[in-house]
Order: sequence, then C-alpha cells, then structure tokens
Amino acid sequence: MGVKFEVDKIVAMKPEMINDIIEHCCIDGGIPLPLVNSKTLSKVIQYCKEHAEVFKPIDDDLNVWNQHFIYLENKIN
Repeated sequence: MGVKFEVDKIVAMKPEMINDIIEHCCIDGGIPLPLVNSKTLSKVIQYCKEHAEVFKPIDDDLNVWNQHFIYLENKIN
C-alpha cells in the first residue's frame, strides 16, 4: 500500500482524469493511483489546491505563482 492523501473534493476534481473517476465510479475507499509516485502526486495536489476555486479569476498574483511553480518545480526527481 502506498501513501494516502486526503484532499477536498473540489481539489480532487481539478485533474480531468480524477474528475471522471469521481463522477463515474464509487470512491468510498479512495482512488488508487498505483502508477503515480507520491512526490509527483504531492505536487499535483499543491497545484490543484492553488487553483481549486472554480470561478477564481486568474490575477497577477496567481500568474506569478504559476510561473514560479512551473519554473522551480519542474524537477520532481
């Protein structure tokens, strides 16, 4: 068994693949992602949390955050 992450539903639904699983499957026991390592998933969750508000306008602060995140976090080794 791997690492478990608990996230709000709105955060979990940001990635399209996970959104499809949530909408079409029973997820009472969680969503297994055996091919995703925990370090990568942690970064995906971090990004999704920052963008979780569906109608949040993309302002200058968020654009700066995106640029910093992508530039500095592109090496997940």
